[in-house]
Amino acid sequence: MRFLLVLPRAESDGVNLASTPLAAVPFQSRGSSDPRLLRQYWTDLSTDIAIDRFDLDVVGRCQVGSREYFAMEIVGAVDDFDDVVSLENTLSSIGRRIASIHSGIAEYEFPWVARYALLSEEHEPPMQWMGPGNQTVELDESSAGERVTAVLGWGNGLVRGWEHLSTSGRHHVVRGIVDAQHIWHDASVIVERNDQTFARIMSAQHRPRRREVRAIAHETSRVEIEASSHQLLLDDLIRNVQGARRQVAETLLQAWDYDRFVGRLLDRVQDSAHQLSNLRTRIESRYQSAVQSILLVLGFLAVVDISLSLIGTAHSGAVDVAPGGDDGFFFWMRHSDADYFLVCAVLAVTLLSLLAFRRR
Repeated sequence: MRFLLVLPRAESDGVNLASTPLAAVPFQSRGSSDPRLLRQYWTDLSTDIAIDRFDLDVVGRCQVGSREYFAMEIVGAVDDFDDVVSLENTLSSIGRRIASIHSGIAEYEFPWVARYALLSEEHEPPMQWMGPGNQTVELDESSAGERVTAVLGWGNGLVRGWEHLSTSGRHHVVRGIVDAQHIWHDASVIVERNDQTFARIMSAQHRPRRREVRAIAHETSRVEIEASSHQLLLDDLIRNVQGARRQVAETLLQAWDYDRFVGRLLDRVQDSAHQLSNLRTRIESRYQSAVQSILLVLGFLAVVDISLSLIGTAHSGAVDVAPGGDDGFFFWMRHSDADYFLVCAVLAVTLLSLLAFRRR
């Protein structure tokens, strides 16, 4: 039985936006596409690899923006497998091993492997190969007008009538799978980065510090920009891709419940921004409280300073006539106890301070 395996290389870079606009190319046929952000660059790789009970027929490496994807066709018997789970594990292991050999990175760094059974009309997929929640689409890329149907789901899928597809039609199917994986992978990276940012926000709740909150704000802003840029990928698929490539990509995203996933993504990004705003409000409130306390203390100290100035003025003698003469306020101060006057001022400041802090 023939299988198609498609898997991404794990990395965390965001959408690679084009630096200059590209000239539009008119569609020549239903198979024509002119994507920008989803533009794919393929390289054929060596198939001289021994892999358990399966023969490697075709393997290619694809570059989309800053990310890499691998697609391969393998052929082998499936009757020896006890159940579908052991078959899935074997296929995933083969896909990661081949990608690791050609990329030089560890197998565990490939987050997932999509598995598709490529069937002739008279063949049936392995038992329990397809789970619930599948989407079916009839492709219009057959070479002789024969019916070609793709049943796509989470993890596994199948294409019935694969032999009726032309070479270009097969390429369009694989490109559509890569498009869907690239869009989903980009959203997954944003979710992971937002989760890390949200964890930092939650850890800073106890006592947020201004420098830490500034760093979190920078990361949150980056995630918000990436979430907005992510929408451009789907726009590129809708506007600039057609034919079987678009059919497969849209059907896969529908089977994966992408609309709900990206909706939750945007909600979580907004939650992080809201919690960050709360942290900023707390810091600003704490800062304003500190400023108010300082100003309050300075104001009360000014009362004491004025009292001391009055006492000093009342007892100044380096003038021809003492301030206030022989009656009035300064005369009274000169003949009163200065310590008593100062203690009264300090008590008044203390009382006002207590009242002020109690109101807060």
